[in-house]
Amino acid sequence: MTEYYTLVREYPIACKRFVPDNGIVERVILAVHGFGGSKESGAITKLAETMLGEQTALICFDLPAHGQSEAEGDVLSVKNAAADLCTMIAHTEALYPQADKTVFATSFGGFLSLLCAEKLSAWRMVLRAPAVTMPDILLPNVLRLTQEQFRQLGEVVCPFARPIRLRYECYEELCACGERAMKAQRPMLILHGDGDEVVPLCDVEAYVRSHPFAKLRVIEGANHRFQADGVLDRAIGYAKQYIFNGWEESV
Repeated sequence: MTEYYTLVREYPIACKRFVPDNGIVERVILAVHGFGGSKESGAITKLAETMLGEQTALICFDLPAHGQSEAEGDVLSVKNAAADLCTMIAHTEALYPQADKTVFATSFGGFLSLLCAEKLSAWRMVLRAPAVTMPDILLPNVLRLTQEQFRQLGEVVCPFARPIRLRYECYEELCACGERAMKAQRPMLILHGDGDEVVPLCDVEAYVRSHPFAKLRVIEGANHRFQADGVLDRAIGYAKQYIFNGWEESV
């Protein structure tokens, strides 16, 4: 069963919920898409379809200026995106207070989850291709601009499925938050491709070396979007093992 609905903060948050047909929910996953993505992500849908038969619900939502969000680029900020995630964490906990809970976050969604790690203290955390160095990779790997070029432009339009207006102030905010995200010390499973062209594997390996509770599973043949045949299925398989059994049983 799939349900679309909205939650209202200063602006509506567009949400989607997958629920097992029998209505029995022992586990719930809150999925957070990446920069330029949406709640209609193929990876999120595949994860939901894989887990529904395991008495697991999945909730996802659109970040500001993404997907079906009514918020435009002037609302897109790290502060607002993190606040939306915290709203969704509280919403999920209220819907399923007794269920085991996992956040499954991708790329920029992973960065936001690290910023909100205190709110996720009782949750499992699975990060797929997390942008642990988001401030460092945004300019060269996503925007293909220097900092000075971006500063002079003031704003750029990112040509995703929904074009996104990104302000230079948002980049400055990322830089200010980057150190706080890197300090999050939480048990987590990280799934990262050895061919990631956006977030270099070496950045994630360095993050794991300084975070003893973070465990890394390298997915051979996977790029940033896990597009090669079979790699997403492998990643979801590892995530499922971790959700049910913890890290020791997922290696």
